[in-house]
Amino acid sequence: MQRISPALASGYLQDALVIRERLPQVGHRLAAGEINYAPYQVIAYRTALVTDEKALAIVDAELGRGRRAGRA
Repeated sequence: MQRISPALASGYLQDALVIRERLPQVGHRLAAGEINYAPYQVIAYRTALVTDEKALAIVDAELGRGRRAGRA
């Protein structure tokens, strides 16, 4: 037993789905230890309303390379 609340477990599951489905490149950086959980949460929160798949892929690719989207 992990002794975490159902709400916390649900949050972790949601994060896993975001990493797998929406932001895989950011997930690779998280797994590699290049970013920690707090910046990941900010990225996930701020991209939650992006529904255009092409735009989300561009954002994920830019952040996966360690660059801020929209910056040179």
